[in-house]
Amino acid sequence: MSLKVSERALEYLAEAIASCQNVRTASELFLWVQGPLWAFLPHDVMLFCVADSASKWVVSDCLHSQPLKGQVVNALIDGRHGFLAKLIHESRSLSTPRLQMDLQGHSPQPLAPELRKALLRLKLGGVWFADSGALPGFHRQSFALLGGKLDSLEPSHLEWIAPSIQAALNRVAAHQLPVLGAPDATQGNDADVLTARQQEIMKWVRQGKTNAEIGAIMGISAYTVKNHLQKIFKRLQVNNRAQAVSLP
Repeated sequence: MSLKVSERALEYLAEAIASCQNVRTASELFLWVQGPLWAFLPHDVMLFCVADSASKWVVSDCLHSQPLKGQVVNALIDGRHGFLAKLIHESRSLSTPRLQMDLQGHSPQPLAPELRKALLRLKLGGVWFADSGALPGFHRQSFALLGGKLDSLEPSHLEWIAPSIQAALNRVAAHQLPVLGAPDATQGNDADVLTARQQEIMKWVRQGKTNAEIGAIMGISAYTVKNHLQKIFKRLQVNNRAQAVSLP
């Protein structure tokens, strides 16, 4: 039986690595995480960030298939006080690129008690964390998987897939940087051009987040998100979210 499970795991690993090579955009990453990666490493939530050479987060996200409250998402990926930021700080304090906690917050590593308390408050299960260290192109990529069946899997599974995840995050960051750095567009004839802020809102819309969730993530009100969406719809010449998401 163990041989059968091992063979299946290797099949899932091979599929995850092969399909990951095609990931370039945030939407492609989301589909890969929810599909091939989940098949190999069943989890509930994935957090990630890519930092530049000045350790500034240029891309970060919280990927999940089940709805999460906006406050929870913010507690996970806030760049200063979120759970991912805490994991990064702990990883660097211990000079280790990998961290692991079970659903009770226990770890084979001497982690700070505050980190365990933060995990228990989230009530999302165990966590696997990986940090790339400094790499060419960007300072580093960091990600964490939470919940699911991680507690029943071997840590070696994370080691096998981590390089593919980190390479994909690097590609996604490279793809998004021109958008994040673009100057604000003004109203005009270019209906397919969105401002950097509008692009960010559409990123969350494509992941099915509500106005309230988007507002919590971006630090603005749901009403402001609604106003942005009305401008986005006008610029894209569509009438609703579904039509906007369906555009290439």
